[in-house]
Amino acid sequence: MVKPRLKANNILLHAAVIILVTFIYYYNSLNNFFYADDFIWLDRIKHLNGNWINIFNLENGYFTPLTYISFYVSNMLFGLTPYWYHLTDVTIHAMNGLLLYFLANCVSKSRLISFIAALLFVTSCSTLITVICSAARTDLLIVSLSLGFIITFINKSHKYRFMPLILYVLTLCAKGTALVVPLILFLAIPKEKPIKSKIAEITPYFAVNAVYLLLLTATYSFSIGEISAPYKISFINIAGPLASLVVPERILAGTSNIMQGLVGIIIFTALVAVTVRANSVTVRLGTALTVCGILPLLTRSYVLAGSEASAYNMLGSPSNRIYLSYTGISLVCAFLLSQLIQSERHRIFRIISVAALVSLLYINYYENTMRLRIWSKGTSKTSYDLSRLNKDASMLTEDSELLLYNFEGSTRFSRAMINAFFDLKRLDVNVFRADSYKMFTTVDESFIDKSYNNSSIRFVMSCPTHPYEDILEKDSNIILQSILAGYRNLATSTSAAESLTTTKRLENDIAKLKILMNECLLNLKYS
Repeated sequence: MVKPRLKANNILLHAAVIILVTFIYYYNSLNNFFYADDFIWLDRIKHLNGNWINIFNLENGYFTPLTYISFYVSNMLFGLTPYWYHLTDVTIHAMNGLLLYFLANCVSKSRLISFIAALLFVTSCSTLITVICSAARTDLLIVSLSLGFIITFINKSHKYRFMPLILYVLTLCAKGTALVVPLILFLAIPKEKPIKSKIAEITPYFAVNAVYLLLLTATYSFSIGEISAPYKISFINIAGPLASLVVPERILAGTSNIMQGLVGIIIFTALVAVTVRANSVTVRLGTALTVCGILPLLTRSYVLAGSEASAYNMLGSPSNRIYLSYTGISLVCAFLLSQLIQSERHRIFRIISVAALVSLLYINYYENTMRLRIWSKGTSKTSYDLSRLNKDASMLTEDSELLLYNFEGSTRFSRAMINAFFDLKRLDVNVFRADSYKMFTTVDESFIDKSYNNSSIRFVMSCPTHPYEDILEKDSNIILQSILAGYRNLATSTSAAESLTTTKRLENDIAKLKILMNECLLNLKYS
């Protein structure tokens, strides 16, 4: 009896390796806590209260109803347990790798190209935030649906002729940046086809775009949802993101805008040159995905995160906005590497190409590990901040005001975290960064400002590793109440002498509070 042998180019083997490698690269992210924008989505879903019309609110200038539904399902199944959200995100990323594999196989008819493209994509350090930040699930979904749409468009049959159109509508429901996908199809259709035939094939999708834009304009006109400020188109906005598709963002961040622009121009020129020379549908589709996928960034400016960046800084990078583009650059790189591997001229070409692939995978793993460590530190701090709030749960009441000192992230994120985890809606929150104490010098510069009439203000301190954190917070609140009383007295003073006495007492209390706030930070550098 002859035993079946598993061939190296077996599709099932390739699929298993792609999934396995994805989880190897992202396994350490599964135990992270939520962070930043994650809480915004959790708050939205927690307080949806059956008002399903709200899923069509504008988020960052687009409709994102599928993201609402995705988070709603996750909340129904997993509650507020972050592990399952992260597992879902990594699973979607692995699925996107498989979809890219099948797309590459459709256009190239080469399992080697497909396998390399999928491996480069799922291990990329350029798109790390998309996978580890649950709020970026919008980009995971748009790529899933975009790849599915392109696959069905290429392999359309009479029986399922409406499937591409349905998938494209769903893609726009994930995020409006999918408006560029019909242009990708136009550029990827074989050049041999007449121009009229190309236009006829993609016209239905541009018609859908027109309807989408009309609905978007109408929504803006009636001011439904969160309206983003208008953005100016600037080619500078895509220089850094385009360069970060090839060069690790950490390295690029230390260069000038001119250097980033130069690298971007070199990459664009190389893509065009390879596309013209290769005359391959695979390369043409890859170039179209790369260039068109990055076009939405023309209206958004981002800051690349360098070696010294914190998790909060990483949010401002273009990492999750280039997720679709990276499918394209993966296709192009896979095509070039496969040509070298299959070269029959010199054996050295094969050795170099295999070494290049292994090097790319190692660089991605190294960069991912470094950046994951930064992100994990930020999520750990957020988890600790939530534990502080749990200890001070008695302070968390409707219509009260919290002053959060040394909490991770911004006021907006912290408010959303409290709303989601403590089910509050009318709590006022203000977050002060670690070095805020330096600005408190006199009464006029006090952070209390005009809130002195609010007797429900409470001060919550987050001082990891400090042995007397609770005592610091208790003393700070006592001094805070004294400061509030001082402001009330100052507002009702009837004489200059009384005002002077009250002001001196206030300055003394503010100085004491500054000492306690500084004390909160003393042990942080050793943590």
